[in-house]
Amino acid sequence: MPHSSETLAGSIQNGLGWFYFLSMILNLGFAAHYFYVEKKRGIALAWTVVSAGFLVHAAANFLHLNWSLPLSIRLWVDKVVGAESFFIAAVVGFIALLVFRRFFTNPQVAWAVLDLTLIMGGWAMTNNNFREVITKPDNVPIVLLVYSVGFFTWLALRRAVINDDRISRGEPPLEKLEDDKVLVWPDLVYTELISMIVATFVLVVWSIVLKAPLEMPATTAKAPNPSKAPWYFLGLQEMLVYFDPWMAGIVLPLMIIGGLMCLPYIDFNQKGNGYFTYVQRKFSLTTFLWFFSPLGRPDRARDISARSKLEFLWAI
Repeated sequence: MPHSSETLAGSIQNGLGWFYFLSMILNLGFAAHYFYVEKKRGIALAWTVVSAGFLVHAAANFLHLNWSLPLSIRLWVDKVVGAESFFIAAVVGFIALLVFRRFFTNPQVAWAVLDLTLIMGGWAMTNNNFREVITKPDNVPIVLLVYSVGFFTWLALRRAVINDDRISRGEPPLEKLEDDKVLVWPDLVYTELISMIVATFVLVVWSIVLKAPLEMPATTAKAPNPSKAPWYFLGLQEMLVYFDPWMAGIVLPLMIIGGLMCLPYIDFNQKGNGYFTYVQRKFSLTTFLWFFSPLGRPDRARDISARSKLEFLWAI
């Protein structure tokens, strides 16, 4: 391994070892699926090799070989990744995802992207700055959000591709095949009760393990500098930096609300109700994905210059 300017603590290397070991288990499960279910031994062998790569990384960390991200790569990332280049690459990637959705929603391609994020995330965790940011208690949900949004976006597009193919052949969408009706009681209420109990248990354990990053009690005698609003006001706060308060606090938010009110009149397409499809709902899905994803947040691109670019390359 190239020389690195950081020496990793034993606890960090042990944690990365378990991370890579669990990633290996995931890939072995994926390989087993193709071997036993899909009966594709060549593909299963390929993912077994990938699993071996994760095993090598796990062993290196358990043996405390100090495999960390070289300083040269960090400097290269800081040089290449800028606000403008990141935003342009994100736009191109977003368009490519929709145009070549059949390729990107292929399970093997999606799993390869997942493996890429896992291996890059593991290497990024060897960077002290990235590790300090990503392990903060209030930033842990962001990591879960990134992966959950990615998974459900892939799932929706995957189902849409399959349904579009079925509709083009004159077959009903998948949701119509699963159109089984059940009673509210006990089926729905019982399921909701179990989900509520599980969610409450997870939140209680989470609140005990990850302490809330609370500061000292608020007082008018001493205000923190800088004083930042909660994250859900980040967009408004950033607009107030660059625009007149009247424009940023009144005009632009009203334009956003007005645009949301106009959407039902702009897109009155009645197709695609109750099932996933892209061909029948191109405008609505493209608009939703654009504004829901970080691509619709230019302030996130600007933050790349303000914070560590390495953090955003691996975390976003």
